[in-house]
Amino acid sequence: MKQLIFITLIGLLLSNATFADEDTKYIPCSDSYYDEMVKPRAAFQKLHDVSKDAGVLACKNILQITIQEQVDVKRAMEDFALETTSTLKQVFHGENFDFINQTANEWALRLTSHYNDADYLGFIESQLIAPINDDEYLWQVYITEQHNINRPSVAYTDELNSRCKALYNGISDSECIDLFTEVEQAANPLVALIKENILTTNKALLTDMQKNWNLFLDEARYQTPLDIWATTELFSDQFKGKGLTGPPPIQYFIFHPTLVYEHIGGLPEGDKEDFAIAIEWYGMNWWKQKIGFSVVSTYKDKAETNDVSIGLMFHIDNAYSFGFTHRGSNDNGIFLNVDLLEFFGDKTKMYKKYKSKMFSQ
Repeated sequence: MKQLIFITLIGLLLSNATFADEDTKYIPCSDSYYDEMVKPRAAFQKLHDVSKDAGVLACKNILQITIQEQVDVKRAMEDFALETTSTLKQVFHGENFDFINQTANEWALRLTSHYNDADYLGFIESQLIAPINDDEYLWQVYITEQHNINRPSVAYTDELNSRCKALYNGISDSECIDLFTEVEQAANPLVALIKENILTTNKALLTDMQKNWNLFLDEARYQTPLDIWATTELFSDQFKGKGLTGPPPIQYFIFHPTLVYEHIGGLPEGDKEDFAIAIEWYGMNWWKQKIGFSVVSTYKDKAETNDVSIGLMFHIDNAYSFGFTHRGSNDNGIFLNVDLLEFFGDKTKMYKKYKSKMFSQ
């Protein structure tokens, strides 16, 4: 028993040292990210709100580890694109502004088809250009970077601006290009959060998180909800609602049930080997290093020896486990682990449990 306590204490010290060396990084998804943005006028408040909500929804699911996350990101982008094009059509209606709405429709199609690419998430651009042989400006509206076809334009005249000033309810003081800028500012929350903060500034971090979570779900040991609770509690600095983060460097296990095939040397021939129920009272698994251990007990109703043993289980390659037990009176045993949870447990549910801790306070 003293040896078991010693090994457990060493494991705890190693786990603390490992965590101390981890430089945990996060991708925040809170709508407080928008606090310093330009506040839209009332006419564009709905677009601003949809952009904020869609941005947060897309951010929280941007890892896209599960099918549902992929669906939610796509839905967020579709909601944003639909509200943006709808607002532009309401503001700039009439044949004079067909070129804006045609460009907006093409922009929305590209955005909802390529939302994982920052190049497609920039808002529609607008500029005034002067023709070579005329002082009259032309107004162009085009898709950022990706719009290489002929850019439609209209003459930016006083008559056009008069139309803009009478276009939209409650707006009578803005020229066309200023009105377009207001729509752009109202739509900016999603663009700023997803394009600039995530897919540009944190692109490498996002890619690393996606890689590590997929690796974790492919290779790490299955954990019960109780195991995940213990792991997130011990790594509470990492999982305390700061935003998206990577998987824990160590998996913890408490009261983890499993099945083992045990050999007890002191029993009569024919009774030495049998399946037994086992409980990992406390365990740790360095899943990336593919090694771990657990303090374990096995149970089997045997008349010739104690029903319950105590021992150590060692985990190799996240897939194989073996151990040694002692039942008293020199009845020592060895066993191999048959973890049925690895075959029947849903690792997607594991990920969802961890993810819930990323955004809980």
